[in-house]
Amino acid sequence: MGFNRRDFLRCIVVSAGTLGVTGLVGCDDNNDHDGTTPDEGLPVGTSYFPQSVASGDPKPESLVLWTRVHDADRLGEDLAAVLQVATDRGFTELVVQVGTTAQAAFDGCLRVKVTGLEPRTTYYYRFLYEGAGTLYRSRTGRGRTAPASDDDVPVRYAVANCQDYIGRYYNAYLPLLQDENDDLDFVVHLGDYIYETTGDPSFQQIGAERAIDFDDQAGAIELGTAPDTYYAAASLGNYRQLHATYRSDPVLQQVHERFPFVCLWDDHEFSNDHWGDTATYLNGLASETDLARKHNAEQAWLEWMPIDDAPDGGVAVTDILNTGADRLYPNTRIFRDLRFGRHVHLILTDTRSYRPDHLIPEDAFPATILLDQPTLEAALGAPTVAAMASQLSPYVDFAGLDATRRGTLLAVFSGLYQQAGLDSSAAAIQAATVLSGDLDVNYLNLVLQAAGETTALIDPTGLPAGLSYLLLGKQDLYSSLGSRSLAVQASFDLFAQLLAGSHDERLLGDATVGQEAWFLDRVTASTATWKVVGHSISNTSLVLDLTQDPAALGLPAEAQTALGIIQGTPGLDVFANRFYLNVEHWDGFPNKRKALLDQLRTVPNTVIIAGDIHAGFVTDHSVGANTLYEFTANSISSTPFAEEVDKAVSGISGLNAVPGIDVLVANLGALLDPHVSSTLVEQQLVFQDVNRNGVVVMSAGADELRARYYLLPAEAVATSYYDDPQGALAQLTLREYRLGADGVLSAV
Repeated sequence: MGFNRRDFLRCIVVSAGTLGVTGLVGCDDNNDHDGTTPDEGLPVGTSYFPQSVASGDPKPESLVLWTRVHDADRLGEDLAAVLQVATDRGFTELVVQVGTTAQAAFDGCLRVKVTGLEPRTTYYYRFLYEGAGTLYRSRTGRGRTAPASDDDVPVRYAVANCQDYIGRYYNAYLPLLQDENDDLDFVVHLGDYIYETTGDPSFQQIGAERAIDFDDQAGAIELGTAPDTYYAAASLGNYRQLHATYRSDPVLQQVHERFPFVCLWDDHEFSNDHWGDTATYLNGLASETDLARKHNAEQAWLEWMPIDDAPDGGVAVTDILNTGADRLYPNTRIFRDLRFGRHVHLILTDTRSYRPDHLIPEDAFPATILLDQPTLEAALGAPTVAAMASQLSPYVDFAGLDATRRGTLLAVFSGLYQQAGLDSSAAAIQAATVLSGDLDVNYLNLVLQAAGETTALIDPTGLPAGLSYLLLGKQDLYSSLGSRSLAVQASFDLFAQLLAGSHDERLLGDATVGQEAWFLDRVTASTATWKVVGHSISNTSLVLDLTQDPAALGLPAEAQTALGIIQGTPGLDVFANRFYLNVEHWDGFPNKRKALLDQLRTVPNTVIIAGDIHAGFVTDHSVGANTLYEFTANSISSTPFAEEVDKAVSGISGLNAVPGIDVLVANLGALLDPHVSSTLVEQQLVFQDVNRNGVVVMSAGADELRARYYLLPAEAVATSYYDDPQGALAQLTLREYRLGADGVLSAV
């Protein structure tokens, strides 16, 4: 008698909502099994498995397997399915055959942990579903379990991050689908797997074939102003739609089918540049704390990512998809570690969930004095403060000004806060709030002059000098500039250093979270040859030096002219400085970074992998004989860093009108300080690429660790090379570095 698919499903699906292990090749209750394999002749049900399959978090005895079951004729229903795992692609050597249920409560997603597997063994897996009277199968996935902890074998893995879908294609993944990389053990994805916005004109490219319109637009956040209105995900349906659309990409599906993924999140899985459950779209203009939105984002991510957040051991096969509120922020725990034989211990951190607000708030009042002259003299000594006069601003106590000046300033700033978006009442209250205490006279005079109130200007002669938000780079009332980006290095370092211990820099969370202690314990106690620390954000300090001699940089003539204009034009010369380009990264938490890097340097053969910045770096964080290197991967498809800076500059009044500014920004790499040395940071940029997309493939063994950068021109992401992979591969630039177990790094 031939194979009966209905009896097969009846026997396999033990009970809705549970998993039960059955015999290896079906059941024989009706004595109708004739020895044929249940997969024989089964059609692929692409419509029932629209996002294909995925695996993740490989361990020596387990793999997490994922799919999503969708039946347009049974929307809102729980759907019975079957998981098969075998040691051969033909599924003749089944090791697991189990019934399960894709629950509507989880959008039809299944996340199943299979244990009792053999170390360093390749398994094939797929899911079965009966739709419209026919038994269908998903496409076949392949996953390799990790080597046993004492297994002396090399480990190969890829590092990826930042894969914006809007108007962009995932051509950077194509090298992973070539024969030379077919033996990868896993892919580490360091975050920004999705982007929560669907058409942000500041960085997203709108294309007819790669656009997303939210089905639940009423549940999304409307941003921007007409005609450039766009939306950010907020509802659970919004986030699920993003994941479903991103995972519909055929190349991304193929990479998931071929290799297990080890995933972290960064900011865009919830909200750009967020901290905790607080977004930053409005730059402090209004509160953006939204716990429900944060929970929606996390639930969708946990539904769609093949992450192992279940205890090891237990039953052989179990559904580990659990997104109850007790598992979501602030109780989230995605930091974890995985061991791959003798040579690789992967230690992954969560640098998003528990961080405090930025050191410089987006709504910081530029005139506010942070460190007055007595405080500076007590900390540094009067002679040092006197020598720093050019780095400080004269200040005055607002209460000591005459009533006329106070009234003028209150009126001017009330008007400015209205222009920024507050109503008249709120603007008056805000102006009265910020105009208090010691204030930067230079800033007040600039504003008064711009408002035509020249009779109210304040004479700075003989006034004490201090450090204000203006000197840190904060020029606007509500802005990310001078807050999360473009902070003046010297002033920021001084501020951070003098605030050490009094400002919260616990980017990894406090003691109740326990991540920092866990992280350091895992690194210091590890016996693996290579301790690979995965951060979603980079430790690399990005210092833009606009004080350099234009002629000495080897820049194109237009770029030299632009830099000369900036340095020599009153008003623009404020930009002739050294800036931290991104203090939303570890640059914004310098004391904590220094403390952690100092500890990591003491552990031989510790390396860091990172993402988010949309650029590739090889960074030497070594001090003396204590070596430490970091490998930051380019983005898969998101806007390269130089292009992002170009768009930011285009919005800065005055700077955007400088002839040749676009050429200057295109040569951003030449303006980055390759050697940053201070009391807070010590590093050397060995390699930098701020203009391309790409992926990194790393291999690690007893004697060396190698990192190969596959780099694609930025313009290549706008064209699909899915049917012509050689067309993309022909544009690749390769850079490879070898790090010996002796701590010596060299280009290959």
